[in-house]
Amino acid sequence: MTARLCVMVLCLLIMSASACSTVPPAAAPAPVRRAAAATTTSAAATTTSAAASAPRLAPSGRASATRLPMSVSGCAQEVLRSLTPAQLAAQVFNAGLDVADLNSGNDLVTQTGVGGVFLSGRSQSGLGLAPAIANLQRSALAAGRLAPLVSADEEGGLVQSVRGPGIPPWPSALDQSTWTLPQLSSGSAAWAASLHTLGITLNLGPVSDVVAVADQASNPPIGALGREYGATADAAAARVAIVTAALQRAGVGATAKHFPGLGRVTANTDTSTSAQDDVATSGDVNLMPFEAAIRAGATAVMVSSARYPRLDSTNPAVWSAPIITTLLRGRLGFTGLVISDDISNAVAVSAALPGDRAIRFLQAGGDMVLIVNRADLLPMLTAVQGEAASSPAFGAILQQAAQHVVMSKIQLGLVPCSR
Repeated sequence: MTARLCVMVLCLLIMSASACSTVPPAAAPAPVRRAAAATTTSAAATTTSAAASAPRLAPSGRASATRLPMSVSGCAQEVLRSLTPAQLAAQVFNAGLDVADLNSGNDLVTQTGVGGVFLSGRSQSGLGLAPAIANLQRSALAAGRLAPLVSADEEGGLVQSVRGPGIPPWPSALDQSTWTLPQLSSGSAAWAASLHTLGITLNLGPVSDVVAVADQASNPPIGALGREYGATADAAAARVAIVTAALQRAGVGATAKHFPGLGRVTANTDTSTSAQDDVATSGDVNLMPFEAAIRAGATAVMVSSARYPRLDSTNPAVWSAPIITTLLRGRLGFTGLVISDDISNAVAVSAALPGDRAIRFLQAGGDMVLIVNRADLLPMLTAVQGEAASSPAFGAILQQAAQHVVMSKIQLGLVPCSR
């Protein structure tokens, strides 16, 4: 046996790839982009495999030397084992951050270590915000925290958090509904790519609510603002699927909202306790756009704070296990991230104390609490931590919610893995 062959055999025996190879180590993989369901099964499997095998970055930012395949859920569980109870609880919160002052959010990602930040307000800076958003991510990693999801309301029309250079005004969903499907597909792809360049990792859209033409003027949260993609369930579903797929292909998580639909309500949950849909059932045709988004690979579904008495006679959707666990998770088969609508400023949930709002959402099967008002973060976080410490059953619920949050980050390339 030649000396070179002996060396190679020895290397194989000790399983040390770095000792055997004379080729420089490959660069760290680019962020994984979750494939939409519209792609082939093999392509989706390849994307999932790539996400699962990406190395987890140490606090220094360097990848682990050992890289072995791992399932997304297995990776998430390993990540969670590395967190303190306080850090784990923080993962289920998406806290508001003034888009005009992103530097003020460093404490959220370096000290509290929240699972996500929501860009609240409006900015005309466009891609000029990209360096500040990238700095939030770097700051989190430098502090040994997990990279946060960076979310925004980028629907178009009247609801667009960031616009300006590189992020032009985007038409409303109602305007987009007049485009041909190929036009919507190409336009959405370009728009999604600009959001990815900006640093948005979770878009709080597309709106998946269906508003009949006759109800537009009397539907304040959606129809009156032109936020819907169609006046019928099938029309809206086709367009929601296209927009969802475009976002996911660009590496931006899509969020179908506001489950199970705000298209029939006559009040806004932000300003009223009277938002109620007396028609919706588990077989509601208006669930079609949500089902389409799920099939297209949506990272998240946002649950509304309205009431649906034929689905749950007691609780609003945001606190309803029949709606979140039985309908969304069970009947629709959604396994991704369930996020609340804002439960800090919304009048619809204001009767409950901040901490109770968060606990009840998680108990119903939710994963990530959206709070626009940062003042509510501490009481909510404290309440969730306290409940988990005193109740093993709630501790398991919190663990599951945090796992869903971390899995979404893995699938979007924000949290790499190792073991």
